[in-house]
Amino acid sequence: MRNFFDIIMNFFYKFAKILFLILILALTSFFVFRTVNHMFSKNYQVQATYSKDLEVKQEADEITSIEITIPSNAKNLDVSKILISGNIISDEKGFLDYLNKNKITSFKPGNYKLNKNMTNEQIANIIKK
Repeated sequence: MRNFFDIIMNFFYKFAKILFLILILALTSFFVFRTVNHMFSKNYQVQATYSKDLEVKQEADEITSIEITIPSNAKNLDVSKILISGNIISDEKGFLDYLNKNKITSFKPGNYKLNKNMTNEQIANIIKK
């Protein structure tokens, strides 16, 4: 009789293990399918919307003029710091190199409307003496 119960218990343990493995396999398959389905069904629309929003924002940024003030007796480093703080230039070293290369050392004091799409040459031509 003891042997009969051992056989039945072994059968249920093996059945439970197989059932548990099937459950894990089914859940894993479900999550993999759901993730792959999500990646391919929605990303293309979201990506297109994002790029359109980005283009509109870039166009709006290009049009915007930023007003800066150049104080009297401003030096090259002072002007570059003002332009960096106004987000008109992003490469301070490049702007300073341009000024040094072209021997621009004095600037007209005053208020100027500039935008970030201007080249170093265009900016220098507007603010130099």
